[in-house]
Amino acid sequence: LNYLNTLSNELELRTAELVEQKEKMEEINKDLTDSINYAQRIQTAILPEDEFVKELFPNSFVLFKPRDIVSGDFYWIREYFGKKIVVFADCTGHGVPGGFMSMIGRILLRETCTVKNLRDPGVILDEIDKGLVNVLKQTDDIDSNKDGMDLGVCVIDSRTNMLSYAGAMRPLYVYRDGVRKVLKGNRHSVGGISQTRKVFDAQNFQLESGDTLYMFSDGFPDQFGGEKGKKFKYKPFKQLLLGLNTTSMPEQNQKIYKAFEDWKGRLEQVDDVCVI
Repeated sequence: LNYLNTLSNELELRTAELVEQKEKMEEINKDLTDSINYAQRIQTAILPEDEFVKELFPNSFVLFKPRDIVSGDFYWIREYFGKKIVVFADCTGHGVPGGFMSMIGRILLRETCTVKNLRDPGVILDEIDKGLVNVLKQTDDIDSNKDGMDLGVCVIDSRTNMLSYAGAMRPLYVYRDGVRKVLKGNRHSVGGISQTRKVFDAQNFQLESGDTLYMFSDGFPDQFGGEKGKKFKYKPFKQLLLGLNTTSMPEQNQKIYKAFEDWKGRLEQVDDVCVI
């Protein structure tokens, strides 16, 4: 009987300890979640406001779907003396690390485009590349060399409708009369030390009325889903855009979002998703 009483007391003690540990873990988890939610509010506040985007591009949409609460994808839109600049970035990582990288990227963009008044997209990418290497103190060692971002920089002259584009691992799709034109980016990201000299080429393209332009991260094409749990891939993604590009922008936004959710099904979202 004494043994059973002792065992019962030990069980009660262990149960009390487990309950206490659970409560502490829940408190820690709540504090972390509250902090990340606050970081999300900060990140959302520095993204271009919907009204501002619609003012510059009335016929447009932005689908922005972070994998976690905070996103490693971000976009930046400005207008300087008749030139509209649209930048999309896909940073290394997602969640909090990606969010930190997005903040650094935005600061570098502001310094490059607003302070230094640069308008050539290739030069802008080159400046951001140098800025990231400097800010992150990147050297030849592996740990400091892995952080960076893929970017697309689009500059549109409102007077001539001339488009100038440069990409770091990101393309720009232009759809005209059911035909897709791909402006490919260069095959290196910004940030990190490269064995060869990085070159970011600006490409010019004369826009016409009715052209539809798309910038996007690899989050949608790389999403696993479908009956076999495989990646969506780029070819079906191109076909999806081709089938939608003549419809209204709100409808495109809705259908692209639905196509993503239908494909993903019950699987987890693997990366941040953004389509502009």
